[in-house]
Amino acid sequence: MEEVIIYFSKETELISQEEMNLDFLKLPKMISERIRKYDDPLTQQLKLKGKLLLIRLLERFHLPFLLEQLCFTNANRPYFHSDFDFNISYSGNIVICGGLKNGRIGIDIEKIKPIDINLFKNYFSLDEWQIIIESENNLYAFYRFWTRKEALAKAIGSGVLKEFSKLEVINDVIETNECRYYFQELIISKGYIANMAVAIKNVTVTIAE
Repeated sequence: MEEVIIYFSKETELISQEEMNLDFLKLPKMISERIRKYDDPLTQQLKLKGKLLLIRLLERFHLPFLLEQLCFTNANRPYFHSDFDFNISYSGNIVICGGLKNGRIGIDIEKIKPIDINLFKNYFSLDEWQIIIESENNLYAFYRFWTRKEALAKAIGSGVLKEFSKLEVINDVIETNECRYYFQELIISKGYIANMAVAIKNVTVTIAE
């Protein structure tokens, strides 16, 4: 059975610029420069930690890849020339990085915060929206479907918001682009919701901070 490993880091405080510079030395210059372009210090830190978690993930799977070998699709999805697949997501002050050796994976995490869900109605199918508005907890139902859609879009590699209404994620399995994906909720931290979409039916999931 395939194993999915999810690493996460909760950044409760900002690290010093000196510490950040030392961590940047662990990354290829191209990736460091991409991250440094973000003005928000927390966003920089989360993206930096995400890449460090990826390094740990590669070590855990005993894979010989270096971040210098990262390639990017036209949709800017990073990948290695391998059956190994990974995904990184962050929200609030948490970043997660998940991967598996053989098969596609997409993950998404969102901090649950009050929003006007009606602004996002067009991103859901009619059936999805009906479930959301009839739910006892509209906000939770909204984020549950949203993280599933994000995870699925990342697994497929499209990541295009305008396609969200076509990606109906009511069921725990969906077939799209001639591939079947399975959803699983990831329990990371209170106040957050995370979901995973994988192209393998039976997987074991290991989550570690």
